[in-house]
Amino acid sequence: NRLIDQQQFDEADTLMKRLLSQQNGIVGLYRNLMVCDQMDVEMISKNRKEILDEMRTRDQMKVMKAMKKYPSVLRTEYVYTLLAEQNPKKAEKLMAQFRQCAKSYPYPSEIEGESQLMTLANERITSQQE
Repeated sequence: NRLIDQQQFDEADTLMKRLLSQQNGIVGLYRNLMVCDQMDVEMISKNRKEILDEMRTRDQMKVMKAMKKYPSVLRTEYVYTLLAEQNPKKAEKLMAQFRQCAKSYPYPSEIEGESQLMTLANERITSQQE
């Protein structure tokens, strides 16, 4: 998360791949949340559909659906909708859900980090349109 916050996406991606490839005691939920982070890194950097499709497994999507009101899952869905699906109207609805969640979320620093990634996704889509 620190590497992502510092926008060191290649280094973060390499570390996440290594951690996810090992049997290292990271429990399923945290592995799934790390895949959310990995998807965001992919979308913000290279945005390759085939890589995203590999990450969006049935199990991953089931976990994300169950945690659909969790800030990092909302962020991932927002970035996916904006950059991969290129659907700004749907993305705006997800942004509204994120803002609602942020009002009562007990860790403001997490919300700030998630917001920064969402802003970065907005910047990416804007630069693609120019």
